[in-house]
Amino acid sequence: MLKKLDKHTIDLAVCIASLETQKQPARADEIGKVLLLSRDYVITLVSALKKAGIVTTVRGIKGGYRLSKQVDGITLGDIVRATGGDTGIITDPTTKVLREALCASTDCFMDELSKVTVGDVVTPFKRMNSKVIKQVTGDRK
Repeated sequence: MLKKLDKHTIDLAVCIASLETQKQPARADEIGKVLLLSRDYVITLVSALKKAGIVTTVRGIKGGYRLSKQVDGITLGDIVRATGGDTGIITDPTTKVLREALCASTDCFMDELSKVTVGDVVTPFKRMNSKVIKQVTGDRK
């Protein structure tokens, strides 16, 4: 099962893909408005993706965040791994059998997440959030 942090980080990457254009990257305040997250929390989430090489930052007045690869080159598994989400469901099982079963289920879960790319999710995300995305990007100068 995904932790809230993993879900927020996946949403963040998909939101960046939805907001960035060739001319302008996605800004923390825009992302926060779309995802209903504080600007500070967005910046915290970005740091894990930046460290993993999934997001790059653009400095300056028109700065913000861009995905470092094409949307089809970033999987949800990559994003969850960036947050440390592949460490297992239970960290201290008491028996060898349980530990092996949990490790196998976690591996299977991560394998499935690695089959889905940001590109697979971006169109439904844009459709679902079209009104707020249009409102947020309309504020750009």
